[in-house]
Amino acid sequence: MASSNLLRLALLLVLLFAGNAFIGAVSRGGLASRSAVARRALKQMELRKLETVEEFKSSSGSSKISVAMFSSSMCGPCLLVEPKIAELSQEFGAAGIDIFKVNLVPGTPNAKALKPLFSELEVRALPTFIVYKAGEILGRVEGT
Repeated sequence: MASSNLLRLALLLVLLFAGNAFIGAVSRGGLASRSAVARRALKQMELRKLETVEEFKSSSGSSKISVAMFSSSMCGPCLLVEPKIAELSQEFGAAGIDIFKVNLVPGTPNAKALKPLFSELEVRALPTFIVYKAGEILGRVEGT
């Protein structure tokens, strides 16, 4: 029961902060002007990036709660919310919640390896957040 409440809290906070970061950036000048700001912020704080399906299965299959952020380097909203998600990752890491990024970069070997995973999990909008515990999907939020 306690882990269920912790999961709800983690998902709610991810959505709240990510949504506020996106809405605030759009209202202050749009995606194009904020993408550069987001990129600079990412240099200071980054999410753990998973490059292979094996890394993903290992991380999502762990006994602790994990949140996977599915994104692409060409996704403006992904770039906007990533700094806040990275900040949340550091905050919730101490509580045993692992937040990581699965980034599909078109035209790279990583894209060929990760496309089947995106298809299998029916990731059709970016960013998509999927919450796992012991390999089981507990919840998901898609798009912006």
